[in-house]
Amino acid sequence: MAEKTDNQAFVAIPFIFRLSDTMRVIQGGEAPVRLDHASFRFVAGPPSRYRRAGNPWMLERDIAGGGPLINVGVHMVDLFRTLSGFDDLLDGAQEAIASANRERKLSLLARSAGE
Repeated sequence: MAEKTDNQAFVAIPFIFRLSDTMRVIQGGEAPVRLDHASFRFVAGPPSRYRRAGNPWMLERDIAGGGPLINVGVHMVDLFRTLSGFDDLLDGAQEAIASANRERKLSLLARSAGE
């Protein structure tokens, strides 16, 4: 990463749900609704999608690091925070099942103090 930074490469985490059809549908109601409970499932596709996209390094734990929480879970956290308006998460937990040197499943529990 430091080498890429020295070469002025652009690095970003695009929060994919903020401008998605999913967000437009959820927020498209007539009256504002206070979100107090939500359950989302995000199926990004099989791990082989990284090889097809020319990114096999995503399957190498030593290089990609973090597992599903860092890879796709961050988008669920952002979706919850964006919809609920809560910035502070009190609790978080994850469950991962290791398979072929990578996690296959992630569960995340996030609670907010609310108002």
